Amino acid sequence: MLFKKPSMKSITLGLFTVLLLGVANGISAQTPRDKVIEFLDQTGIAEQLQDIPFIIDEQFRTEAYRFQPEIQAEIKSQLMTSFDAELVREDAISYVLNDVEQGHIQAVLDWLTSPLTMKMNELEIQATTQESQAELASFVEKVQDGEVNQARIQTILDFDDLTKTTNSTVEYIAELYLALVQAMNPYVASEDKINPDETDAMKAMIIQEVYPQYKDVTVILNLYTYKDVSDEELNEYISFYKTPEGIWFTEVSSGIFKQVLSQATLRVREAQSFID
Repeated sequence: MLFKKPSMKSITLGLFTVLLLGVANGISAQTPRDKVIEFLDQTGIAEQLQDIPFIIDEQFRTEAYRFQPEIQAEIKSQLMTSFDAELVREDAISYVLNDVEQGHIQAVLDWLTSPLTMKMNELEIQATTQESQAELASFVEKVQDGEVNQARIQTILDFDDLTKTTNSTVEYIAELYLALVQAMNPYVASEDKINPDETDAMKAMIIQEVYPQYKDVTVILNLYTYKDVSDEELNEYISFYKTPEGIWFTEVSSGIFKQVLSQATLRVREAQSFID
């Protein structure tokens, strides 16, 4: 019997927020670790990683009612220890340091500070503000009524495929859910337990269920975000993701989140090793 499915709230990777750091005084060269930390900070990945412990805690709160208070406390302790923000951060740093293509970091940092990228990031930030929500709702109606240029829609669809934004988002949701399942699994009734050989099927089921929703959200939000950007500028911006550096950026960004969730889940299993 499959594990009772939690009520999944919207969990998104969000849009990268560029955090422009001050320039170092140049007295000593950066170490590889320093460069990775700068990369995580300036891409906004570090900020997203900091949110993971809060997200897993919020997800558990929706399921905690199923357990007695002492069991709730035990599960939460395992989750908070395993998803500790510093451990998550170190897992991310280690992942990038071990990447053979980490030499692309400087090219990504240079791209992030280019005028066009900073313009696009500012638009991405503006699109998520409270003030934009009413306009976004109106924009959705325009898309549904066929008032948006089909060529622009196709460009945005291609952009999503190129950056693997939807794919990464739904995989993140699935992996986070499975980490929560792992934490709760020893404490549920035997008929509700998930066997290790069921996890791949469960992950596929989750992805299949949420993919259409998140595909629509990603495409609509990008159409809205870049609505006033010329085709020339948009294509120039997208072209970076076709370069070796851009392809690496996409792959390593997704890989970081897979790695930190995998390591956190492993810590949960280790914490439960004493449980029959």
